[in-house]
Amino acid sequence: MAKHEETPIPCFSSLEAVYGDGSQLEEAKLRFDHLNSKFLQVFGHPPDVFARSPG
Repeated sequence: MAKHEETPIPCFSSLEAVYGDGSQLEEAKLRFDHLNSKFLQVFGHPPDVFARSPG
C-alpha cells in the first residue's frame, strides 16, 4: 500500500484547511456536525473518517 505522502489524494485533518475562514467554514462545520451526530445515532459510534468527492 502506498504511503499517505505518495498518494495523489489530498488528506486534511481539519475543515479550516479545506474551507478557510468565514461563512463557508461555519456552514461546513454545521453540516459535518450533523452528519457525525446522525452516524453516531444510527451506528452507535462516530465515523472513523469523512470522505468527500466532487460532483
